[in-house]
Amino acid sequence: MINGKHDIQVATSEAELLKIARPDARLVLIDQMNHILKNAPADRAENMKTYTNPSLPLTPGLAETIAQFVKK
Repeated sequence: MINGKHDIQVATSEAELLKIARPDARLVLIDQMNHILKNAPADRAENMKTYTNPSLPLTPGLAETIAQFVKK
């Protein structure tokens, strides 16, 4: 599981509960990443602005994390 610490739709605490429910899963928490996989501020209103900005790149390191999972 991958979850962003600035995700305003799925709280970090909820991701941690999912991990507890599935102990064989790996949980990766990425600083500053939001629900749409982009870096975003913690402030909800500013975070929401990233949802409509297609020019923002994916959070650095996300693609590598997914690739490592796929390779296993």
